[in-house]
Amino acid sequence: MGYVHAKRPGAVDIANQAADAKAATTKAAAAKQMAGTGYAEQAAALAPEQAVQAKAAAGAKGAKGAKPKGGVTKVVSGTDAALGYQGPLGPYGPLGTLGPIGKNAWNASEAMRGAGDWTKQREQQTKAGGPMSERGPLGPAGPVGEVDQRGAAVAPALRPGASSGALGAVGPLGALGPLGPLGPVGAHGYQADAEGNYRDAKGQIVRSVDIPYEGGQRSYDLVENYTEEQAKGMEDNDVSFMVSGKADAKAERDVYAFTAKHGQMVTVCLIPEKQLDDFDMTIRDASGKVLFDSTGSKLVDNVQLTVKPGTQLQAEVRLKQSLHVLESTYRLVVTGSSEYVKV
Repeated sequence: MGYVHAKRPGAVDIANQAADAKAATTKAAAAKQMAGTGYAEQAAALAPEQAVQAKAAAGAKGAKGAKPKGGVTKVVSGTDAALGYQGPLGPYGPLGTLGPIGKNAWNASEAMRGAGDWTKQREQQTKAGGPMSERGPLGPAGPVGEVDQRGAAVAPALRPGASSGALGAVGPLGALGPLGPLGPVGAHGYQADAEGNYRDAKGQIVRSVDIPYEGGQRSYDLVENYTEEQAKGMEDNDVSFMVSGKADAKAERDVYAFTAKHGQMVTVCLIPEKQLDDFDMTIRDASGKVLFDSTGSKLVDNVQLTVKPGTQLQAEVRLKQSLHVLESTYRLVVTGSSEYVKV
């Protein structure tokens, strides 16, 4: 796991990158031609990751000749030992299989899913000052309310973009992450279906929820726990979700596309479900440019990106090494700081 600092490429590196880019372009072009002649399955088999990346890039360009929206202004990866396999973001931490989220009998999210829709009870709780009220963690006095995330009230290592920033308030362990009121064990009251979508009492998919705030309200994206198939097929995914996926072989590349509607900080963490698995993660923008690439093994893959409104990103997950005979499974967690938190 871990991270890789950007370095000045040498002549050999530039030549290799150019050769790889040319090969990928040729492969993607062949796949596009095959898809256009009706051989969609063969095209997907020829270049699955290129197909996903091309699709995201096309969405960013919009009309012919238009420039992609958004942009990334800063990319930082945490370096502290607390981000290792034995830390809070490791396989045995609260976001691992032994925690409250999952589809095992011991996961609290399964019990919540079995309870069905309870939004009416949530409304009553909110009036009484419950988790989704102004007094809750998303209210003014909460950890992502009026707190200066770079001020004296926040430990320097936990500030956004710091050495342990992924463990801070705007990361996956905070109020905006899967463990908070917006996630699978949250107090929003919506029932999750088999694919991870939240649905209301009428069966309609719900992607956000309103929270009362100082006489008005704030709208936050819910944090879904999608299946691998669901997340890969989404064309309008936001930056508040997690994916429970698996890699069947080292050659497999799982690519997920998502878009930041607002300017914010986006934290992406790749958590192996088993300690003997080692995954690598690459983050690209809509044009395919590599923004972050992890190849180490000591830390859980993590990165925080400061993005502009409309920025489209892609996360690629691949298995580097597995030292057991069970399925190699992972959890990709994407957490947006929202438009309201100044980072």
